[in-house]
Amino acid sequence: MIPGADPELLAAWAARADAGPFSMVGTGELLTSQAYDPFVALSVAAAVTRRVQLLTNVLVLPLHNAGIVAKQAASLDRLSGGRLWLGLGVGARKPALSHAAGQAPPDADLPDFSAAPAPVAGRYERFGEQLAFMQRIWRGEPVTESGLCVGPPPHREGGPELLFGGYAPRLLADSVAWAGGLSAFGLGPDVERMARDFGRFREAFHAAGRPGEPRLLATHFFALGPEATSGTREYIQRHYNHLSSEQSALFEASISTTRPERIREVFRALVRAGATDVIPVPMIADLDQLDRLADVLGPEVDTP
Repeated sequence: MIPGADPELLAAWAARADAGPFSMVGTGELLTSQAYDPFVALSVAAAVTRRVQLLTNVLVLPLHNAGIVAKQAASLDRLSGGRLWLGLGVGARKPALSHAAGQAPPDADLPDFSAAPAPVAGRYERFGEQLAFMQRIWRGEPVTESGLCVGPPPHREGGPELLFGGYAPRLLADSVAWAGGLSAFGLGPDVERMARDFGRFREAFHAAGRPGEPRLLATHFFALGPEATSGTREYIQRHYNHLSSEQSALFEASISTTRPERIREVFRALVRAGATDVIPVPMIADLDQLDRLADVLGPEVDTP
């Protein structure tokens, strides 16, 4: 889904995706941008869809109060009939900075924590405490001294499906205790890194005795059509306007998925790498992009 898109386009995009061949719509969280709040955006999507799953990709939990997130997630899960996949992360450097932009002012590494505001220090420990508190709420347990609970109950018993969004090896391995899958993001995308992370998560998942197979999501940017190059540049300027012209150029050069043949090549490579879901993120706010993507990838996937 498109950050900061016109409200009518947001609803039309979700409805078009629901018609197939797509299986999921999602939105990330970037406080210091024009992107809509993920729960609000996905609520719009839930209202105009019946089939596709709804994904936060990802919500930075330490930016928030756990009880409020638990209520928001349970509400959306219930209203959507159990279609919510809650991707959670601890917060890291923006991809544009860590992969393409080089050195940056200290605040630029984790700007959303300054804008929330929320403390950066202790976010790893806080994440585990928050998640445990949310799971208590979803189980219907009292969470106040006077014995009050937080509702409504989620559609899925025990809470919505959970995914971990991150790449730190220790956190990735630990997340299999609670996450049913991994969400990986890459600008290029970096298929080799994604494959490595998928392998680490899958190995830890089975070593922990988890049943079945994990959900492995691969996310990357895309733009299609005659405006692909200019649309990519405008997207970077609009959503990463803190970068210098040199940094923006490096960022733009790292994105290769602007041609149909390259998008198909990347899709096949990600599937071979173990991805169960591939999530292209649009850089041009036009419904035409979804139609073009369906034409490119429709033959590669099963239709609903």
